[in-house]
Amino acid sequence: MDNITKEYEMGHFPVYVSEGASEKKLAQIKSNNYLSHCYHELLNVMEVSLF
Repeated sequence: MDNITKEYEMGHFPVYVSEGASEKKLAQIKSNNYLSHCYHELLNVMEVSLF
């Protein structure tokens, strides 16, 4: 918890999507370069771990 507080005090805030429906969430993720990159990296990890 201390680390989270320190990051917050330094002006570092988490990025999250609070849209209601999953379709809107995915659209928001895809419209943000950082979140889109993370999303695609996660998909790659999930594909590798399934095989």
